[in-house]
Amino acid sequence: PEAFAQYEAFEKPKGDFHARPPGGESIADVQARVAGVINEIIAKPVPTVLVTHGTNALCIENILMNRGENWVLASQDQRPNCSI
Repeated sequence: PEAFAQYEAFEKPKGDFHARPPGGESIADVQARVAGVINEIIAKPVPTVLVTHGTNALCIENILMNRGENWVLASQDQRPNCSI
């Protein structure tokens, strides 16, 4: 209850893309983390296969295609498991 109250007061107002759930990371945090991997692949291109979960995949697509935060949020849970 205490962590939820802090989340409601301090994190939720940042919006769904930037708010950090208690003990977790925001979607913005995920995107920043995977951006390092994508930049490394771009800097030294070699054939690469990325296997990841849905939100990470959306963040990667957003980085590469510049779709925007609203697209990432709207696209969550829209792809079936094991899709490309």
